[in-house]
This record gives sequence, C-alpha cells and structure tokens, in this order.
Amino acid sequence: MGVRLTMFVVPLAALTACASAVVGEEADATESCDRLAAGPDDPYRRGEPVQFDGIEVTAALKACGTALTLDPDNPRLNYQHGRALLAAGQEEPARRAWRNAIVFDYEAALYDLARLYMTASPLLQSERATEAYGLLVRAAKRGHPAAAYAVGQAHEEGYGTYQSEVAAARWYAQAVAGGNVPAMRRLAVMYRDGGGVRPDTNRAIGLFEQAAVAGDADAMNALGWMYLNETTAGPDPNKSLIWFERAGASADAAGLYQLGRVHYLGAVGRDELDLAFKLWQRAAAQGSADAAYDLGIAYLEDGRIPRDEALPDDT
Repeated sequence: MGVRLTMFVVPLAALTACASAVVGEEADATESCDRLAAGPDDPYRRGEPVQFDGIEVTAALKACGTALTLDPDNPRLNYQHGRALLAAGQEEPARRAWRNAIVFDYEAALYDLARLYMTASPLLQSERATEAYGLLVRAAKRGHPAAAYAVGQAHEEGYGTYQSEVAAARWYAQAVAGGNVPAMRRLAVMYRDGGGVRPDTNRAIGLFEQAAVAGDADAMNALGWMYLNETTAGPDPNKSLIWFERAGASADAAGLYQLGRVHYLGAVGRDELDLAFKLWQRAAAQGSADAAYDLGIAYLEDGRIPRDEALPDDT
C-alpha cells in the first residue's frame, strides 16, 4: 500500500514542477515582450515605450513569439508581436498579428493597422481608405487620442470619409481632451483662422499655449506671432518676445528669425541692433531664407557689417 502511494505522489510532484516551469517561462517571455516591443501609442503597455526604429528585432520576435505560444489570445502580446514583425520587414505577418488584436478592439492595433494602410502604395491606399478610416474611428471611440487626431485629419482631407472641417474640429477637440499635442496646434489654427469653427482668438491662444508648454516649437512661433499681431487686447511685445525666445532656445530657425525681427523693429541702441543681426545670422545658418534676405537688407540700411561674434547660448 505504501509503495503504491509513493509511486502516485512522485508523478504529481513532477507535474507540479512542470506546471511551475511553464508559468515561469510564460512570465519571463511576457515581461521580455513588454520590455522590447511596447508601443508609444498603446495605453495598455506594461513597459517603457520603445520607438519603432529602436526595436531589437531578433530578441523581440523571440520573446513575443514565445509569449504567444503560451497565451495566444492576449491582444497586447499580439500587438507587440506585430510591431516586432513590421520592424523585421514582415508586413503581412504584422497585419495578421494586429488583426488578432483588433478582434478584442485593442486600440493601439486598430490605430497602427490603419496607419499601415495609409502609408501603403497609392493604389492600396485608395482601396483601403474606407477600412483605415473605420479602424481609426473604432480606436478613437475607445479613447485613443492619436486615433481621434487621425480621424480629424481624414475629415480635413476627405480620406476614406466625407470632407468636413466641422467634423475635423470635433475630432480634434476629442484628441485635445486626451492630451494629443498635434491636435492642440491644429485646432488652434482653426480657431485662429475660422476653419470649421467660429473664430476665437483667445481660444486659439489657449490651445497654442497648451501645445507650446508641451514643447511644440511651431506652437511657440505661432504664439509669438499672435501676441505681436492678433490678440484681442492689442499687441503684447513682451509676451511675443518670451515665446519667440523659447522657440529660439529649441534651435528653431523660424523662431530665431522672428525674434530677430522683434529686436530689429524695436531696436533701442546699437546693442539691440547687433543682437537682431546675430539672431538672423543663426537663423540663416539653419536655412531660413527670410532671415538671409532681411539680414542682407539690414546690412545695406545700416551701412556696416556687424561684428562677427558668437551669440551667447542663453540668448
């Protein structure tokens, strides 16, 4: 009797050890897949986001493939496997992986599959436009900010749906609520220019400021312009200067050019004029044709070539 019990217990212990090993393998592979292929646009990622060109293809394919053999219906793992496959140049397998994920309405897979259709050949784009739009709407309705922004763009361009600035503005507003920076800037332009919405200078400034605080240099330049020319309370050169300086600090040629104009047009004394010339020199060196032109005209009007001194880094 005792011998029979011992023979029964040994296989149970072995099975338990085997099950533990499988669980451990699954956990290790899943953690590695999350670490190697998490997407920046995935709200459900469990690792730090990995930019597409930073994916370690061989390691990510192995980790995500192993994880999926143990948990094949996991939408997050299917999505991340798709990213690794696309990074390896395997477009059709990547689509299949993302289709597995969108069965569960996985927002990031819906968004990336739509973008893949939108960047395909012109013929495929035209065939897939309506499908891509539908995928984006599904993702946007589930709260994906980048997808809401893309739906807005689709309505502005008439891509896969009817063209409407009014509809675009509504989708941009949803994207802004989710913190999407490009949508902040685009909706600000619409409020500034009256496209799809009633013109509202204060609303435009507020949206530009949201985008600028998030580091968007184009929004900083737009704010500089608006405070110089378009505020309801009249020009505010000081605020204009602040935003042009911030854009300049981000090494943006347009911001350096505009900041140079502020100093040149309001120059008090030779030092400020010199500063305007130096700002234009930096902007022209970064490719600003406007800065090069204004600098040439200013040389003629000023009757001298400014001192060739390096512009302080904190200007």
